[in-house]
Amino acid sequence: MKIVNVIGSCASGGAEILVKDTLISLSKNKNLELELWVMTNVKDSNLQITQNSLNFEKEYTAELNKNGINVKFLEKNQIKIV
Repeated sequence: MKIVNVIGSCASGGAEILVKDTLISLSKNKNLELELWVMTNVKDSNLQITQNSLNFEKEYTAELNKNGINVKFLEKNQIKIV
């Protein structure tokens, strides 16, 4: 079964940590194919860009990838609301 989670960004916040921890926990079930879709990356967001926020995003995605979870950043033109 494929499970896709969608989150606004990989900023350092509670929702992001919850999603990451949940996905890593679910990744132990080898019958699941997990993906995280991120609406915008830190540098393209309206958030204040700091080296810490860029590093957090890099470490966040690396940890998910290390656990076999694909992270996909959505381009603005890919997002369609129907």
